[in-house]
Amino acid sequence: MTAIAGWLIVTELPGWLERDGQAQPVATPSAEPTVPADPDALPEVRPIDYRTFADPTGLAFTGAALHSGAAIQLTDGANQAGGVWSANSLDPARPFSTAFRFTSTERSGQVSFVLRTGGIVDDRPVERLVPRLTIDFVISATRDGGTDRNANTVLVTSATSSGSRTLGTTQPALDLGGGPITVWVDYSAKQQKIRVYASAGTAKPADPIITAPLKLNALLGTNPAYAGFAASTREVAGGHDLLAWHLSPPTGRP
Repeated sequence: MTAIAGWLIVTELPGWLERDGQAQPVATPSAEPTVPADPDALPEVRPIDYRTFADPTGLAFTGAALHSGAAIQLTDGANQAGGVWSANSLDPARPFSTAFRFTSTERSGQVSFVLRTGGIVDDRPVERLVPRLTIDFVISATRDGGTDRNANTVLVTSATSSGSRTLGTTQPALDLGGGPITVWVDYSAKQQKIRVYASAGTAKPADPIITAPLKLNALLGTNPAYAGFAASTREVAGGHDLLAWHLSPPTGRP
């Protein structure tokens, strides 16, 4: 981890982004999937450093999400929504870096990295969680002359009670539905910018796919913020699995 001109940048992620094939976790359903616990029961706090999710301690599940072997299965079907949240909080006035890996099937719906305020466990739909910041990976395909064409979109969006605003958007050449995708996000509180990188491999690209202006504490306020993921599918049955996640620096439960 390196600090450069206000950025806190993860330059080497501990353990789970090695280049060997063994670092690629497989989303295999466990014999007895873990269902969401009592929403009033707070999960145990642990650092946000999941090389795999074989041990999901410190996470809370909402909606269709469940623990599935070495992965978090966010959705697995049509018209579903699921989320997973860390019990650790972040200070919106500080910089942060995060990296995560996900995989999607059948090109249905989207996966979002979310920062929000409020309680640790919140089972409301993501569009009702305000204020919030989301980095959305919309995974879809369109028909072009009888051929499926990649129509994926990545967006950085802020939302308050007054409405939502797109801070940055792109349609990457990267096929978000073509296998495991690794994402890196760097936020600079000093420069008031957020940068998003994505790759089908495990090496961080030199150039971001999105650079957007952001003053996180102006959006989220001074209360602790909680990080997590939300996913949804449409009429076409599809699956979204979270395979690994690292975030620094967590500040612990307030």
